[in-house]
Amino acid sequence: MRGWKNYSQVIAIGVFSRTVSRSDSQAGFAWALQIDNEAQRRQRFMYAGRNWLKNERKIARAWIAKNTSVISDIREELFKPKAKK
Repeated sequence: MRGWKNYSQVIAIGVFSRTVSRSDSQAGFAWALQIDNEAQRRQRFMYAGRNWLKNERKIARAWIAKNTSVISDIREELFKPKAKK
């Protein structure tokens, strides 16, 4: 699936990834891997990753930590403790 050139396909997979993330964060994360556009992929990773960590922290953390497709700075940002207000 990677390598899509059609802009509408890129948008569609991004929207699908976000929608799927609401009910199945792991699947949303997996779909985000298919996005070639780095900015879009990062945005979808962050959305899906935050949802997944919120709902299934141990499982999400283990998967994200071992998955080499997740860029290290995204991994670090997802694992960074939230600043208290």
